[in-house]
Amino acid sequence: MSVRVVFGFGAATLAGCAAPHESPRPRVEAERREWKYLGASGVEFVTPHYRLRTTCVHESLLRSLPEFVEACWDEYATLVPPHRELSSPAETYLFQTRGQWEHFTQKFSPLRAATYLKIRSGGYEERGVTVSHYDRMATTFSVLAHEGLHQFLSRTRGGRIPPWVNEGLACQFEAFDLDADGRPSFTPRRNLIRRNTLRDAYLTKQMFELQDLFATDAGRVVALPSPRVRAYYGQVWSLVLFLREDCREPALQPFAAGFTRLLEELGTPRMMAAAAEAASLAGRPNMDYGEAVFRAYVTTDVAAFQQHYLAFVRAMLSVD
Repeated sequence: MSVRVVFGFGAATLAGCAAPHESPRPRVEAERREWKYLGASGVEFVTPHYRLRTTCVHESLLRSLPEFVEACWDEYATLVPPHRELSSPAETYLFQTRGQWEHFTQKFSPLRAATYLKIRSGGYEERGVTVSHYDRMATTFSVLAHEGLHQFLSRTRGGRIPPWVNEGLACQFEAFDLDADGRPSFTPRRNLIRRNTLRDAYLTKQMFELQDLFATDAGRVVALPSPRVRAYYGQVWSLVLFLREDCREPALQPFAAGFTRLLEELGTPRMMAAAAEAASLAGRPNMDYGEAVFRAYVTTDVAAFQQHYLAFVRAMLSVD
């Protein structure tokens, strides 16, 4: 059976309230249907952009899911406007237990399951589908927002996207405040988990050199020791934050302008051609794609940029 309902938080809210003169946002309309997995009762929601299947039993989370994911989609599209429309809803699976998640993963992606099962907490995106499991409400929403960015890029941009950009952008959506209707206002600078892991990496000298960071991806980093995993995500979060929000000084503004152009051409044949040209000009035709994209759009002087980036990290963390 299915019913069409309108979702949003009522009087009980997680944080914040709407401005007194702000026009109310339209509520998200979604179909709610029964769904089962391994005999467990679940729910399927169909919204304007998503087909979301879940076995979660927390009604407060279920009430907010359609509103939350659609608000995420709006924010993704503002940051990286789509180059193609969806031909079908974006599929999202959210399981109540890790056991259900593991079983689904082994069936859905037998070739990559061994890698995915190393994920200590969180989820993954593959072939435009996101798969995660419940772990407290706030954490679950953060994972949905992070993996949802990967899914959005896969479905609306496609093409070859550098891992440091893909993961760095996804980390921008992990921290947020929720308004009275349950819609998130993203606060990437207040991502305390990534900030703390970045601090640990800096103080223990676990940070990646930028060239190594550009050559790493989530599939490889998940097999590393936990401190290196945390360092990787803390760095890609802070690197993208620096390029998006902190290159205000005249000497740094070209970096920000280049990153804006990078986002405009993300995943396009033009980006691939620009990366190939940057590698050729550097005399390194086999240069890693992530570094080649950085050189093509941000700067060819990676060493000088790294000094600016480290100064930003030290100032943000208030460390010497």
